[in-house]
Amino acid sequence: MELSVRKWGNSAGVILPTAALENLQAKVGDTLSVEFDNQKMVVQVAKPRYSLAQLLAQCDPTAPVPADVAEWEAMAPVGNELI
Repeated sequence: MELSVRKWGNSAGVILPTAALENLQAKVGDTLSVEFDNQKMVVQVAKPRYSLAQLLAQCDPTAPVPADVAEWEAMAPVGNELI
C-alpha cells in the first residue's frame, strides 16, 4: 500500500485508508504511536495509559479475596520472614 504525503496547513499529513485502519484494528479517534527504525516508520495503536485513580476505580473493595491469595495469606512463615 502506498500513501501520498499531502500539505495540511503548515504541516504535512497522510490519510490512512479504511483497509489500513482495519489492519491496525484502529478506528477514528484512536491514538497511534510511531517509531522509526532505519528509515522505516512503524505505526501501531498506542497502549492506553491509566492513572492510579482510574485503576483503583475498577477495583471492588467488597469482592471476596481469591482462594489462592487467601491461601498465601494464611501460610505460616517458614524462615526469617518479617511479619
